[in-house]
Amino acid sequence: QQPMNNVVRVAIQALAGVLGGTQSLHTNSMDETLALPTEQAVMVALRTQQIIAEESGVTNTIDPLGGSWAIEALTDRIEQEALAYIERIDELGGIINAISTGYPQKEIADSAYRYQQQLDAGEKSIRFRPKNARSISSESNPKSSAARLSGSKSSRPNAIRQRSPNISVGSTPRPAMAPI
Repeated sequence: QQPMNNVVRVAIQALAGVLGGTQSLHTNSMDETLALPTEQAVMVALRTQQIIAEESGVTNTIDPLGGSWAIEALTDRIEQEALAYIERIDELGGIINAISTGYPQKEIADSAYRYQQQLDAGEKSIRFRPKNARSISSESNPKSSAARLSGSKSSRPNAIRQRSPNISVGSTPRPAMAPI
């Protein structure tokens, strides 16, 4: 809803990738989540990569964060948490079984819900949050989500409602629509 903020986000993410030793880097365009990126947005994404590579000096050192206790501690924590997930998935019989039980989907929904709780409690904040942003529900049932979506769509003005694709759970999906 505020694509210009994505310029900063992408620059920070790209720099983090370079600092982490990435071998390949793609920077998303600022408006890519809304539609096909504009030529200007593509150019900004390209220039972001070029500025990091050529002007920041970060590529002049093989491991610019080598020996940083903070980075080492974060890396150790991420490794431990990743191994715990892998062990849990193994306990469920592998990723195919985990998916069939809804484990990954539930983990994502639970994480989003916890994040929203932290926002609501003031433990985390989002700067420049749009006034019409919606809260994340703890509901992870696709049928309930579809019902909420249907209710939301039915409250829209007719002109907007006619442009929106119909989504229903358990029925044959509609053919893909061209972007408006």
